[in-house]
Amino acid sequence: MLKRYLGLIVGDTPGDEGTVDLALSKISSAAEGWRMIPARKGKPALTHWRRLAAHGGLTLVEFRPETGRTHQIRVHLSEAGHPVIGDARYGGGAARARGFHGPQEARARRVAAAAPRQALHARALAFDPPGGGARVEVVSPLPADLVRLRDVLAGES
Repeated sequence: MLKRYLGLIVGDTPGDEGTVDLALSKISSAAEGWRMIPARKGKPALTHWRRLAAHGGLTLVEFRPETGRTHQIRVHLSEAGHPVIGDARYGGGAARARGFHGPQEARARRVAAAAPRQALHARALAFDPPGGGARVEVVSPLPADLVRLRDVLAGES
């Protein structure tokens, strides 16, 4: 099975492409409910990524998770210091704008205000059907709200 996601993240990637290999575990607390965290003894989680565009401290990235852990991409990005825009649970919410200064802070606030949700989109899914037959691939276009965010990234709005 092949899964591809698009995401807008805080900051720039350390290169054009790479892989995050970080095991994850689920924890819970009365105050925050449950969340996923990196854990040496957790379940293996592997995410490949490729930078598509970067501008003004924000980056559009394509992700290919090799494993399918809950919140895998979101946790991997947060741990790398590049949370998904709009993801308040893992560090990419509106409060993140406080980490910027001057024009970058203003831009971060505009992007946060334009993010009605986390900026992560399941772009494509491909699989071989049981019993054989042609490989099935489903592609989903970027929704309008994420197109607006992408345009903010590109400086078009």
